[in-house]
Amino acid sequence: MFRRIKVIISALVVVVVLTVGSAAAVMAEGEATPPPESRAECLLARVAQILGISQEYLTDAFEQARQEMREEAFIRSREQVQQEIREEFCFKSREQVQQRHAHAWRTSAKYGLE
Repeated sequence: MFRRIKVIISALVVVVVLTVGSAAAVMAEGEATPPPESRAECLLARVAQILGISQEYLTDAFEQARQEMREEAFIRSREQVQQEIREEFCFKSREQVQQRHAHAWRTSAKYGLE
């Protein structure tokens, strides 16, 4: 008897939890959130208002900053690649010189020309 009551209470708890969960999900779907673009525009409008400038001027300034950052990143990456190429070239050159000296030393030692 006690076991039967336990099963019935457990089933009722599951039903209540599922009902509350589905109701919360339906209510959450009903709330419309603005798309990210409109939130960004609202933020830009608010910042422009605080600074006392037009939103277009602020948008242009952000676009200019974004473009300058892209150019700086491109220049930095290009310089980094050039530096890596220089280092690799110097390393290979040093290695080749060392190999030539080692070969010359082995050859001279072979013929008793030390």
